[in-house]
Amino acid sequence: MGDRCLWIAEGAVMDLVIPTQSTYAERSAARASAAAASPESITELCDFIRHDDPRHTEVDLSGRRLTRYELTQLSQALRGNTQVRKINLRNNGIDAAGAAILAKGLGARLVELDLGGNHLRDKGASYLAMLLRSTPTLASLDISRNGIGTRGAMLIADELPLLSSLRKLDMSGNEIHCGGICVLEARLEHSPLLAVYLAANPGWSPLDRKGILRQPRLARVFNAKIPEIHARIAANDPQCTELDLSGRRLAGGDVFIIFCMLENNQHILKINLRSNDIGHCLPGLIGQGGCCRLIELDLSGNGIFYSSINAIADFLAQSATIRKMDLSGNYILDTDMPLLVEGLRRNTSLTHLDLSANLFKMPGVRVLTANWSEAGNIRRLDLRDNSLESDAAKLLARWLSSNATLTGLELDLSGNISMGNSAAFELGKTLPSIKGLRCLALQGCGISDPGAEVLAQGLGRNQTVVAVDLRGNYIGPAAVGPIKEALRDNRSLTDFDLSDNLLPSRSVWELGHRLAVPESSWTDRLKLILQRFSVF
Repeated sequence: MGDRCLWIAEGAVMDLVIPTQSTYAERSAARASAAAASPESITELCDFIRHDDPRHTEVDLSGRRLTRYELTQLSQALRGNTQVRKINLRNNGIDAAGAAILAKGLGARLVELDLGGNHLRDKGASYLAMLLRSTPTLASLDISRNGIGTRGAMLIADELPLLSSLRKLDMSGNEIHCGGICVLEARLEHSPLLAVYLAANPGWSPLDRKGILRQPRLARVFNAKIPEIHARIAANDPQCTELDLSGRRLAGGDVFIIFCMLENNQHILKINLRSNDIGHCLPGLIGQGGCCRLIELDLSGNGIFYSSINAIADFLAQSATIRKMDLSGNYILDTDMPLLVEGLRRNTSLTHLDLSANLFKMPGVRVLTANWSEAGNIRRLDLRDNSLESDAAKLLARWLSSNATLTGLELDLSGNISMGNSAAFELGKTLPSIKGLRCLALQGCGISDPGAEVLAQGLGRNQTVVAVDLRGNYIGPAAVGPIKEALRDNRSLTDFDLSDNLLPSRSVWELGHRLAVPESSWTDRLKLILQRFSVF
């Protein structure tokens, strides 16, 4: 007869019969023809699942923006189900915490799982690896566009030899560098996988090992063995403008030779040295002549310490071309910040600085804000995952309001869970006087209703901020009314993301204030936004 799919369409649980050999278009047509607009919650869907009906083998919840509470409901319902074989959770904003919830409940008989377009990242990949161990029947897994990096790819790769049933793995569009690609390649020698999709990853190149799906790669980025890299650098090929050496665990001597050779290469302007553990070598490397023309340099995850910070500061002070510097995931302390800030103060070209996932706290932020007054060129500053507290947010708020040189800054403070409402209060009170801020990210900062309301009040009197990210906090339905009212007169904000908070699933939690378009061009999604959050 065909597969039966439990699916929510415009708020109604649909029990569809879909021919087993149907095409994608036929499946979509079947869903569209059965759509009805009756109110419903995820609870009813979970009741269907708990019945363990052998006719119901597929669950499609793509694009529903499920909250963690709803994921918990779904996980608990699936825990006792033996019939569901296919689950689609694509584009739901699922993060690492959501992956941990799913890992506890998805059944051992699962055949297809689609988690594409979420926010799993490396931590979520670790929970997914746990799930793979308990799902021996899985044949198809889609985790594309999830921000998974090299470390997450390695965790997934470690499970591949044990998955005898897996036939398709889609990891395209992530952040996997060549180190992760190489590990995947090695693991596939012992895996029966038929296809692995890795396109649109920073480290992707055509692989020769059996089982890897070949796809074209842009010539401007190359990944090869060290002798071949030497040859390509020496050739001074104008098509090769970027050198990706991430995750290779290179020896300091190898990097030294490469940097020396770059002095005679006029075209390589971007170098990625992420996760090479070369922090102790930087004083002798970063001063080489080949660095003077770089516009991007990634030194993240290299165990950088004091003497290396000194070398980086000298490089920043001398470089007239560097635009992007990634120093995330190192061991930068409060005591390192004076040296680093001195280099930043003397630099006039840097536009993007990533200091996320380091070890400095409020004293380091105090040094940054007190001494970096001429920061007019900076356009993006990442301070996420630094265990910063509300006092650091207060210093940053004062810096933003008093620094007249800032224009169009994107500030990311996500992952600093200890900031809480106090940080939102400080930022909210200061926002009306801030002229240089364009985007503010406070994802996972422990903000609840009072903090969100004060922040919205500040945004209501600010005309430069265009995007605010408040995903993954503790904001509930009671805050929606005050937020709407506070933002009523704002004319600059186009993206106000409240997804993955303590809010009902059916609502669309991305508030846009420039959505006033003619009714004739409304989509169903836009209608739902205007019905739920009309601010006009």
